[in-house]
Amino acid sequence: MTEGGGQLAAPEAEVETIEDPGLPLQALDRGLAPIRRVVPYAIEHPSSVRYFESNAGRWLEPLLVLELPESIRELLVSLGGQIAGFDALAEDARAMRLARIRQGVMRLDALLGLPLPASERRIRRPHRDGRDGRDGRDGREGRGSERPASDAPSDRPSKRDRNRRKGRREPEADAKREPEELDLDDLDAALEAEPDAEPGRREGGSRRFWNGNPYTAISDLDIEDGLVESLEAAGIVTVRDLLLRPPASLEVLRPIHGAGRTLPEGRIAVGGRLKSTWSVLRPNGTRSIHARLQGAGPLTLAWDDAETASWWLDGVGIDERVVVAGTWDGERLEDPEVVFDSGKSVRLARFGVDGVPDARIQALLFRLMPSVRQLRDPVANVYRAGHVSLPEAVESLHGRGDAEAGRARLAYDEALVVGLGAGWERLGAGKVKGIQHALVHTRLDRLLWSADTRLNDAQQLAFDDIKRDLRRSRPMRRVLMGPAGGGKGLVALLTSVLVAESKCQVLWICSDAQQAEMRFTYCEALLRDAGVVGRLSPDKPNGALRDALKRGEIHVLFGTRELLDADIEWRRLGLVVSFESAQFGEVSEKVDQIRSPRPDLLVVPCFHPPVSVLLTSWSDHDLTEIPGAEPPEVVVKSGGNRVSAYAAARHAIMGGGQVAVLFPQLGGRDALDPGEAHRVVAALGAEALSGARIALLHGAMPREERQRVLDDFSHRRADALVATTPLEDASPVPGLQIAVIEHAHRMEPARLKRLCGMGVRQVTLVVDDDTSEQRADELRAFVRNADAVEVGEGALPAFRFLEPARDVALLVKARNMALEILAQDAGLRSGQSADLLRAAHAAWASLFGEDAACPLPEASADQAGKRRRRRRRRK
Repeated sequence: MTEGGGQLAAPEAEVETIEDPGLPLQALDRGLAPIRRVVPYAIEHPSSVRYFESNAGRWLEPLLVLELPESIRELLVSLGGQIAGFDALAEDARAMRLARIRQGVMRLDALLGLPLPASERRIRRPHRDGRDGRDGRDGREGRGSERPASDAPSDRPSKRDRNRRKGRREPEADAKREPEELDLDDLDAALEAEPDAEPGRREGGSRRFWNGNPYTAISDLDIEDGLVESLEAAGIVTVRDLLLRPPASLEVLRPIHGAGRTLPEGRIAVGGRLKSTWSVLRPNGTRSIHARLQGAGPLTLAWDDAETASWWLDGVGIDERVVVAGTWDGERLEDPEVVFDSGKSVRLARFGVDGVPDARIQALLFRLMPSVRQLRDPVANVYRAGHVSLPEAVESLHGRGDAEAGRARLAYDEALVVGLGAGWERLGAGKVKGIQHALVHTRLDRLLWSADTRLNDAQQLAFDDIKRDLRRSRPMRRVLMGPAGGGKGLVALLTSVLVAESKCQVLWICSDAQQAEMRFTYCEALLRDAGVVGRLSPDKPNGALRDALKRGEIHVLFGTRELLDADIEWRRLGLVVSFESAQFGEVSEKVDQIRSPRPDLLVVPCFHPPVSVLLTSWSDHDLTEIPGAEPPEVVVKSGGNRVSAYAAARHAIMGGGQVAVLFPQLGGRDALDPGEAHRVVAALGAEALSGARIALLHGAMPREERQRVLDDFSHRRADALVATTPLEDASPVPGLQIAVIEHAHRMEPARLKRLCGMGVRQVTLVVDDDTSEQRADELRAFVRNADAVEVGEGALPAFRFLEPARDVALLVKARNMALEILAQDAGLRSGQSADLLRAAHAAWASLFGEDAACPLPEASADQAGKRRRRRRRRK
């Protein structure tokens, strides 16, 4: 028996046809031939066909008045019902209707044994007005020729039949020729030859179930209404929603067995070629579907549910290689699923959609996959994170290809959309006037020579990004990330010298007055050697300081955030450097309130910031990361075991290294007074570090003396340094190998994180004897963890693929690319931006909720065809 238009047939069974000589087969063939010929063209070019309904109705009307069996008449009436209303359908809805029309014509052809051989056809060429016959003018056939109409069949074989007899190949169509708009009134003159392929079939034998438009509604596909309602209730409204829906879980089956070989019982995956399908009618009226898979030998597949089987088999052609997954009972594979293989394994996605079996969704995806390669990639011209295209990423999401590479690509798309939305306010609405700096490196070279240092590769790359921003006319907003000791402070200092040499002023904003005083202590001598004047300001600058800033006598000013509210009159403020460890984003908001020309902004987090801050407070900032060294070895010692900690320090000094002994601060003040600090230094020199040159760095020392101590330690004139004041803001010391942190359990988390990122080889945390082992393990894990200090999570987008904790580098690339796109095409008006805008609007609701409005503009109707005109070079 046959089912579904001849798709499922018993093996070795022939299709029964009607061969009643009394049937008007020639008239039926003549009426169905135009529809049979037009439908394949219309499936490929649905927008190029005009007046299909009116012309097809004219072709069918003569057939309905013929004397035909009732079954044939019912099929013709059903075909006419499918044709009715076709011209009024939208382009996306035409594909589903054309598939049904194709099935109706195929059913009639199979039943009647059509089309007729060419030798039995009558050649009739109707006029444009629909009248048969010829209007002779010059004796030629065609529009103006006259040829007597005759019902006698032509004995002359067609050119196609002659070519077939001689073994010649048929001429192929010009692949480069663009499809022209087809007027069906002129089509009847070209209906002598049979169609080259079965209607509705594409190259490779698979039916065209979907036209490749990701925004096609699920309801427009050829699926049942119940499935459509269940998918729409789960938020799957378009094909794009289904293709980009991540599975809730994955079932992995490996290896893929060959059909016909010995198979283990249970859930397995088997590969082979589909050879035949047939249905079996049970006594109770139900049907089961069977198929034969051929490999080294035959393998029987069986489905108890005929409807589910038709879902799978509708997208598979005979003799096509497939991989199926099911339960092997020793005789046949029960209820198999046609799946995608990924090398030597199979990944079965489980979606967990209420009311829809996973097998049904898998079958729907299997029918969609042949057209996935036609997806247009909206970021094909800007994707820099890898070489995986959007179609490849979609395929890998559902079991075919590299899953991690596909996830990274889709995560990049999400980060790019978020970056475009955040940067639109700053770069899309209109340009803000900034200062275009003329960069000169004279003082910069003098500073590097005075500090006896040079930038490593990572620092140089970050510095190059900053210099490109300084040369632009739009103000810079960049975050310079990286661990303590990675050289962020040095890059910020060099940037300040460049801006000062371009006759602009720089404001350094620190988190508190103590940090400002420490930064000034470490940088003032270097600035002075480079010929740059630096000053430290209290919260409320006095009149003399204000006058000096107004006249431009001060190049770099160190202070706190209160300086932005102090109403200072600058000669020309060109750069704001903000060191932030809390209250992220406040300085950025205050800098935005400065009227044009707006100064550049360089944000330097004191530690690696949480991802929530990158996506909220700094959502429209460019990101640059200086990678740090490997995390240090962490050793936790109790107070009673302090001797062993200093034994390792003494061993490092004897080997030519240096050691730092650090104490916490309590309430912003040094935990040891000067007398206690000197006694600690004397005790270490007499016992634990005897023979070593030990220096003391205390907050009560004058600034000049602290600078001298740091200079001695950095130039190895001291082997060990006892510091009761913050040391993490100082320049890196190349010879520092071990840091011993006393009372580490009382150290502030942010400062402890920065101290442990100074580039030392080992960090020894000395805690009190009553500190629990659990607390010691927490301290050890905290120091080793490369993630940021938690300062509270903000409202993050509902990412499906981006994992913020592990995809920071991917987030940085996508953010910078989004801001670069907006900088080059501020209004997103170019033709290449049309697909990007449409994808951004489609993804915005899933990221921020249905009620969130996308800030990006809608793509205009003529934007996709817009191309930039090239200016012709004059000769």
